Amino acid sequence: MTAQLIVNLDRRLITSLKRRAIDSELSLSELVTRICSGYLGEWQDESPAADDVTSDGSLAPRPERQWGDEPELILQSIVHVADAPGAVALLEALGGEVVQGSTAGDWVQVEIGGAQLGLLAHPPAPELGESVVELSFEARTPLDEVESRVRAHGVAVAAPTTDQGFGRQLRLRTPDGFVVTINEIDAELVE
Repeated sequence: MTAQLIVNLDRRLITSLKRRAIDSELSLSELVTRICSGYLGEWQDESPAADDVTSDGSLAPRPERQWGDEPELILQSIVHVADAPGAVALLEALGGEVVQGSTAGDWVQVEIGGAQLGLLAHPPAPELGESVVELSFEARTPLDEVESRVRAHGVAVAAPTTDQGFGRQLRLRTPDGFVVTINEIDAELVE
């Protein structure tokens, strides 16, 4: 079971971690897990998570997974905007911080309120199933594996994995026609 932890770190440290992950051929999550596990050592085995303890103090049984290992995905809501600099200024005034892209380009990702919001500076393409607000995920699992998995479960693929200017993208379609996008971000392309 995984969970998302959001921390604020010096931008130089984040850049160094990303570069080390790329050099080590690891995802950023895998690298941080290794670092934290090495630091915590045996302590992590002795201190169960609060969710793992029942009211009487005993460990709760872990639920069995039915599908095996799920792809590691992080939710990213995407909003198409006509004025990206204005939208970013509003979000920054509320405490947001640009974490990828820039207002000078087509894409900017802002971290705010413990979540990340992607802003696309062009109108949606309805013929591709896009709307003003889109449901998108950033994959930490290789997209080829994600695509194989969803196909094996009978999920409709709106567009197979393709190269994009930021990495790779897979587009799925729900039974009611809603498009769900899964992106694999290449850190070297968005820095």
